[in-house]
Amino acid sequence: MRKKIIILFVVVIILVAFFVWWQSTQPDEEKNEAVKDLSLKNVKERGELVVGGDAPYGVMEFFDESGEIIGIDIDISREIASELGVELKYVDYDWEPLFDAIKNGEIDFAASALTITPEREKEMRFSVPYFNGGQTIVVKKSDTKIKSASDLKDKRIGVQIESTGHYAVQKYTSDDLISTYETYESEDPESGMLYDLKSGNIDAVVLDYIAAISIVKDYPTLKIVSDPFTEEFYGFASKKDRVSLMNEVDKILREMKREGKLKEIQNRWTK
Repeated sequence: MRKKIIILFVVVIILVAFFVWWQSTQPDEEKNEAVKDLSLKNVKERGELVVGGDAPYGVMEFFDESGEIIGIDIDISREIASELGVELKYVDYDWEPLFDAIKNGEIDFAASALTITPEREKEMRFSVPYFNGGQTIVVKKSDTKIKSASDLKDKRIGVQIESTGHYAVQKYTSDDLISTYETYESEDPESGMLYDLKSGNIDAVVLDYIAAISIVKDYPTLKIVSDPFTEEFYGFASKKDRVSLMNEVDKILREMKREGKLKEIQNRWTK
């Protein structure tokens, strides 16, 4: 009996020694996987959610007359901060420095109409989509014939050259009916894409939904005829290692969608 106990004891010692040796041979990367991500805890302990953006961009983020930042991205970020039990702090960047701020962890996440792309997902962590900023159609208010992308066939269409809208509209009409412009805006009020649309030189313009919203607000004789007919989803972007924080952001965004809050915020700025 004593011999069996001694053998069992030796086996246990060998197993323990093997486990210690195996642990010591594992790469640091694998060991660090066990380390808990503290990004969510850090935000809550700080009492502040630091969000970056590049304002202005249409109704997504812009400054009001008093200099306060407002818009769709801001309202959603404020709702997320509230759910986390912290205050929202917004930091305004230029476009390129904003991406540096994301990657080096200078901000908790960026809320700035950032389109989710495979290339960007390699360098940063995105939330679930919260807004479709795809291509849409603007026509004169008196137009009753163009109601969707399928109605663009054989119509004269204006687009910003080499834009997403330019590529999208090629599926619906021939190249000789597409007029290209450097930008949808023009310093000369009697030239450019919008002037041609109002003058009847073209039948419609195709451009980003956000830009379209701003246009119809500034030009009451024009209208948007449909929701985006392409998909260009926006997401909040953070440093790759912000796992726990972005998981919580996803949870809040999904709940906001279920409760209709995302649609309510969108309608507040787009209708």
